[in-house]
Amino acid sequence: MTSLIQSQAATMIVMLYCGMTIAIVYDVFTLFLDRFLLGKNVLRTLMRLGCYVVIAFIIGEFTMFCQNGKLTLYEMLFLAIGLLLWRKIFCDKIDTR
Repeated sequence: MTSLIQSQAATMIVMLYCGMTIAIVYDVFTLFLDRFLLGKNVLRTLMRLGCYVVIAFIIGEFTMFCQNGKLTLYEMLFLAIGLLLWRKIFCDKIDTR
């Protein structure tokens, strides 16, 4: 394999992990909100915004690791595939809601 193909394959795998990490973070925040902040709408909104900030930070860090911040089409595609993998394969098995 050429070095370009190797770097792109590594980027694809890392972005798969990024998608799964984002799904895990979102599920943890949602579980926390459902368990501890049921009637507090202002706190729920602030926590949800905090979740989105953490997710944006994770995406930024993963893209900086892969290609110094350049987000390409195949990276976005594999990020979405990572999200779907978490939802379809793992989420149903450990869902406690």
